[in-house]
Amino acid sequence: MLRSHAADVARVTLGRLLSHLRRGHGQPLWDVLLPTAAARIAAAAAATEAGDAAAVPEPAPAGSGKHRRDGGEAEAAAAAAAGEGAGGSGAAVRSAARAVGLVAQAVEYFRGSRVEDFGPILQLTQQLMTQQLLAAPPPAGGAAPTSRLPDQTLRLLLAVALAHTQMVGASGGLPALARRAPAAWGAAFEHAPAGPMLRLVAGLLAPPGRAELVALFAPQALAGVGRVAMQAGADPADQEQALALLVLLCQALRPTSVAGQGPPLLLTVPGGAALATHVRCLVGAACEPGAPRRALLAAWAGLQLLPHACESSQQALELARGVLAAARQGGEAPAPAGSGAADEEGGAQDALRMAAAATSVLAQLLPDLAPEQLPTAAAEALEWCLARAPADLATLRATAAMLAALRAAGVAAAGGQLGSAAMYAALPRLLPALEDGRQSVRGAALGLLCCFEQPGYVQEARPGAAQGVQGPAAIPCEVGGRAVLRAGQC
Repeated sequence: MLRSHAADVARVTLGRLLSHLRRGHGQPLWDVLLPTAAARIAAAAAATEAGDAAAVPEPAPAGSGKHRRDGGEAEAAAAAAAGEGAGGSGAAVRSAARAVGLVAQAVEYFRGSRVEDFGPILQLTQQLMTQQLLAAPPPAGGAAPTSRLPDQTLRLLLAVALAHTQMVGASGGLPALARRAPAAWGAAFEHAPAGPMLRLVAGLLAPPGRAELVALFAPQALAGVGRVAMQAGADPADQEQALALLVLLCQALRPTSVAGQGPPLLLTVPGGAALATHVRCLVGAACEPGAPRRALLAAWAGLQLLPHACESSQQALELARGVLAAARQGGEAPAPAGSGAADEEGGAQDALRMAAAATSVLAQLLPDLAPEQLPTAAAEALEWCLARAPADLATLRATAAMLAALRAAGVAAAGGQLGSAAMYAALPRLLPALEDGRQSVRGAALGLLCCFEQPGYVQEARPGAAQGVQGPAAIPCEVGGRAVLRAGQC
């Protein structure tokens, strides 16, 4: 208890020191932090190997003589870690976790603005890349993340990575990070527990991270996240997060990937064949009648991953068709007897999501594989959207993608199907979306209308206007008794 309170005091004190320091004057602070953390990590490593911290030899002091003051903080830290370890290796691991957490806190401050040299910090991260330390079990009875070594280790890795997103101060930018970190940190993605590892990947994807930063760790991140997604007996929440991160990773690394064009991304990483098979099985499970909601959510993620998991576009096309048929059938089927209103609404939303995701995949694949099927697919998509979900954002966007694919393909039947008359026919049924309070939904509805042939311009005499000025053709001012568009007021 006293040590946990002391750790809290140390974190607050460090925060105040960092706020008053300026770069170029913080070396004395790092001369204390880094040797202390290195000594405690060494003590924890020895304790986990021996199984008894009481048998741990006192670690050698880290750093040269100028880094030690009045007897040496490093020796004191090692002695403290060994003393803690009298009750088992868990105490030494908790001591190391608190020390690593302080280093991570210092690196996180304004993304490395108080770091004098990243070399010693990268050496410290290398010291942490052992399976024993990365897989160290949490303390008995639970503990705060500040006392869990894997959590603090991956927190430090994320802080170092984000500090290199810009070439400023001690940071050498992404080129400097690329020379040392990707190969050295592979063990973190392989051996760390699911929770900390997924948080690391999410941090790399979120701002200020970007695609270039994620690309440095692409093989390791894809393999680590895929391991959690496929792991039998894993926490369902972790598996759902892993699938979502897998989608974000693939979209960040290959945003314009289409199935069958180039090698699938998932097959380029270690264990990628099993992961790609797993993704295809997730999508196939959605075609089975009565699939549970969790399986449908996993299949939705699998649909986003089809371009990165299928070796041929025909394979992706067949899977998407099966999911689309199952989703539409499920959306039109009556709710089971005894189900509540919430269950019925949830089932309808699931059907809409699955149908929209499958429609988006088909809009990518049909122009190359079966352009003659585009008119039928576009007509079915538009009717499904207008009849079932005229104000659903995902459905509107997927339908617009299908109509845009039809227009771009130049199919002969597209002329009448996308003419102005068809737009006027669809306009009354799109009123719920055009009047929706969400700007994204209104924008998606307008994007869908833009896929049709737009009304032409005619000669129109206006009061006070020069002769021959081109003006917009008159558009019906009311649809269903409500004003929609008025010529000359756009």
